[in-house]
Amino acid sequence: MKIVEISYGKFPDISFLNPNFKVNRTKIRVVLDIFLSREKEVNLNSVYKKVNKLMPSLSKHRCCVSLFYGSLDKEGESSAPLKKIGDITDIAHLMEHMIIDLQANISLMDSCSGITCGYKDPDFRFDLFVECKDKDMARFCSYLTLDIMKKALLGKRISPKYQKIIRLAEYLYQYPRRVNSFEKISKDLDLPYRSIKALFKDLVNLRYFSKGGIFLSDTKREEKNG
Repeated sequence: MKIVEISYGKFPDISFLNPNFKVNRTKIRVVLDIFLSREKEVNLNSVYKKVNKLMPSLSKHRCCVSLFYGSLDKEGESSAPLKKIGDITDIAHLMEHMIIDLQANISLMDSCSGITCGYKDPDFRFDLFVECKDKDMARFCSYLTLDIMKKALLGKRISPKYQKIIRLAEYLYQYPRRVNSFEKISKDLDLPYRSIKALFKDLVNLRYFSKGGIFLSDTKREEKNG
């Protein structure tokens, strides 16, 4: 599974596919390749259960066909009552909603809509169109979603580290000038200084920072104007 390309624009040609798209709102287009065995049916509920523990607000999503995207029943079993295709399209669709969820929570979007479009050739490729408020944040949420989904599809436990990454991203979005104030961030988030440094490396790997933008040094630099 990999992200082939990311671009941004209004993409008016696909606006009719989701009536909830806001007029003239910028969208991110994520070209995604998903390579899974054709002989093994995708167990969306199992994957969704892992992801929903990290992002519980997914259970409040609605598809453009006015169905709840996912919920947890009383027995704690995961369910995703949406129209299931039964193949890798389900994974692409879930990833679209994950990008939406991350963006909405980190950058405080009042609403966010998207659509998943599959290719006929190659049939393992998808376009994910998602409204975005901040291009850099949309890119970060896309790569974070990819990283989480890879773990979920391998049947691995989704590390608590991802929640810390999301917390740090939320913090830096609110206080961008504190980007090099590691001690301040450590105190505010109640996380060890060394953990903050490690999490910053994760943010770099997940394209949180724009190319050619902020350079993160291992030396401690405190912001004078806090």
